[in-house]
Amino acid sequence: MSRAGRQQQPLPLCAEVQYPEELKDARKQYRQTFMKERPETFIADKYQNGDLYSTVTEMKDNFTQLEIELVQLRELVLTQLCSKDSTQTLQDQISKLKKEHESTRTLLLKGLQRDREMYKGELTALTEEVRELQQDREMCRREQAAVTEELQKRDRTVQNMREQLHSPYSHSPHHTTVKNIVLGQDPVTPHRSNR
Repeated sequence: MSRAGRQQQPLPLCAEVQYPEELKDARKQYRQTFMKERPETFIADKYQNGDLYSTVTEMKDNFTQLEIELVQLRELVLTQLCSKDSTQTLQDQISKLKKEHESTRTLLLKGLQRDREMYKGELTALTEEVRELQQDREMCRREQAAVTEELQKRDRTVQNMREQLHSPYSHSPHHTTVKNIVLGQDPVTPHRSNR
């Protein structure tokens, strides 16, 4: 990656230091003057001997390597900062979700308790109705037994009357009256002759 390519994509939280052109030119002139005036330095010797090009190339390579490491360090720092932000964001979201869950659970519990009380009241009312219906059923069963017994008595009475109608003593006045009642006729009183 070239240096120009790295400058086109600056990292968001890192600000590059931009030196004014005058300062850059002044530094460059100072270096050249220093190397010419102080030939005893290693760089000045290389400058005079023509070895400066290889040294500059090495320095550029080293500088490029340092820039790469610096970019990696920036990315690492940004990643850690982002992860701290992400962790805080996640903790905030978890706290919010816990609060929402707790409020929802509280509302549901209140609703369930209200429903429970309502159903409890309805169950009590239904239990009372069932008890009353059981009492009514028992009373109806007793009444039915009494009516059945009464009907059986009537059936026996009717059967006895029919048997008496067909018996050999059927010509007695009492028997005739019973016969007429059973047959649905008015009882006829026997006429006595006046002697």
